[in-house]
Amino acid sequence: MFRVDFVISRLTGARKIGIECDGKDFHSAARDSKRDLAIVSTGALNRIYRISGRDIFAKIHDVLHLLSWQEPWLLSEKGELNVERLSAPHYLRNDEWGEPVSGFPYAMIRKYELDREKVSENFEDTENIASRFPTIICWT
Repeated sequence: MFRVDFVISRLTGARKIGIECDGKDFHSAARDSKRDLAIVSTGALNRIYRISGRDIFAKIHDVLHLLSWQEPWLLSEKGELNVERLSAPHYLRNDEWGEPVSGFPYAMIRKYELDREKVSENFEDTENIASRFPTIICWT
């Protein structure tokens, strides 16, 4: 009855997840949460993650990094190293887990905040960091 944007399955085992790419024009948190619950309750997928188009386009490495923490089977060891290297630096990451966001009961949120204790005093790009939107992945 419904289709998801992407399905990723584990090569061994039965784990399957759906990925929904949400744009502003096609997103209603209340409707999407109910829809995702209906799909997952059929057993066709174990979970459906919702990711904004902005995050997919501008911060795909951070998205994959967060997803790999929730779904450890998603990336190979080499993939994990590459995504870690290409994601925002550690001194910018402020990750929060499980806090409800816009109608979804679960979320992973990566906020970008400069931690002065983790970086040298010569770092000058604080305005660019402060203007970054958080990366958010939601699910029901």
